Amino acid sequence: MRLLFLALSLGALLGCDSFFEARGRVVRCGDDVPIVGASVRATLIAGVGEEPLLVETDGEGRFSFMLNEPPSARVRLQVEADGYEPVTLDVGGGAGRGSALSMCMNPVARDSRSGTPPRSAR
Repeated sequence: MRLLFLALSLGALLGCDSFFEARGRVVRCGDDVPIVGASVRATLIAGVGEEPLLVETDGEGRFSFMLNEPPSARVRLQVEADGYEPVTLDVGGGAGRGSALSMCMNPVARDSRSGTPPRSAR
């Protein structure tokens, strides 16, 4: 009986579809310029309850991560970068099978007189 339990446990651990994986690219809306160093926070919406994961985009605006959750888990991605409006995207279902996401960010609007962001964007 213990041998059967061990075999089933190892099979579950070694299964190919046992992780939620996401990868993508963060660019500026309109011209697709990569946003380097943007923070991408992944928070589990529905699943076992892993801590939020924080990654940064690379020199081409790309990011990737894996969570110890099934591909059917639901995850909220929150992207922030200096000078840009934050973006939130909920992904789940088939998106956890490694499909590439594309996220674009709008620059923060500036007050034409002072050159600073309006109060609502600070």
